[in-house]
Amino acid sequence: MVDEDKNYKVLYCELNINGSNTKYNLPIEIGGIDYNFNGTIDRVDGYVESGLLHLRVVDYKTSNPSSFKAKNHAQPPIYLKFMMEFQKQYKKEIAQK
Repeated sequence: MVDEDKNYKVLYCELNINGSNTKYNLPIEIGGIDYNFNGTIDRVDGYVESGLLHLRVVDYKTSNPSSFKAKNHAQPPIYLKFMMEFQKQYKKEIAQK
């Protein structure tokens, strides 16, 4: 279930990352090694407040807490690492949405 915080608005749906048909090719550093994961982030919500960018990733298959088991999903930590780099590189673009 997604927190219904009224400040958040949908910024991206079906955000393609690190594929050949996307501009968002950002390596993700894990343990000193850069990886390029290909995939799609279901939805990215966000807002800017007091100059601070707030982002959240919504993954439809893991958004129901009763069915989510963290040990079975590598995606959330990968999304987190990607979004950390994404917000650094595309902060101006995100703020304009």
